Amino acid sequence: MDEEKISIRELLPQGAKGCCIITTRNPAHITHRNAGGRYLELLPMAPEEAENLIIKAAEEPRPWPVLVMESAKAICHALGYLPLALDQAAKAVRHEICNWAEYLIYFDRQLRRVRRNMHGRDQSRSRGQRFAQEDEHSINVFSTNEILYESLQSSRKEKYRDAVELLHVFSYFHFQNIRLDILINSATNSLREEDQRKIDEEQMKKALANLDKQPRTPWGMFFSRIESFRKNADGYTNATTGSAKKQGTVEFESVGG
Repeated sequence: MDEEKISIRELLPQGAKGCCIITTRNPAHITHRNAGGRYLELLPMAPEEAENLIIKAAEEPRPWPVLVMESAKAICHALGYLPLALDQAAKAVRHEICNWAEYLIYFDRQLRRVRRNMHGRDQSRSRGQRFAQEDEHSINVFSTNEILYESLQSSRKEKYRDAVELLHVFSYFHFQNIRLDILINSATNSLREEDQRKIDEEQMKKALANLDKQPRTPWGMFFSRIESFRKNADGYTNATTGSAKKQGTVEFESVGG
């Protein structure tokens, strides 16, 4: 929490119980301390301590070769003995993104790129000149992080590509109150959409099948047709009988004459 415009007091939860840990590079925020030793200043590690950290974090088997120890010493110096930067550098070596001797080459490349991006911003408007040294430390941490990020981007493994997409999603979130249900819904919505698609397809098939069927005649119309047919049949029968009687009379008269 570095920005002066953000009120830390407004972010603290209400209540008499609990403990909040605030990390900041802004000395003005020390006024919010109220427990224990009031505050703890985290300084860069001692050189020997930093070298042990990075080698152990990289899970380098003992005995440590001279090349590893010399490379670790150079890396620690370049990263300013910052624990977070050292831990990320160790991960790059442990996951074989680069070896001990190559790490500083990767780091220098990322360092130049991060500096170019940061020089494009007007720092005087956001933090002021007193944060110049802290920003230099941030550059070291950002650069080590970019090495890991690029390794995820270049990987062909699906889980690494998914991790990059998740980072992209997080970049659009505010840094506070990232709701878990949003992530769960985003992961399950595709399954729900697939189920709904199947339901829609089934309903469409039924609708098309009904269109192909001959339309059913309503019962009222059906009986009307039967009645009409009966009347026509009766009329035909009556006409035929009358015609037959007339012919018989003619024949009788002929015979009589």
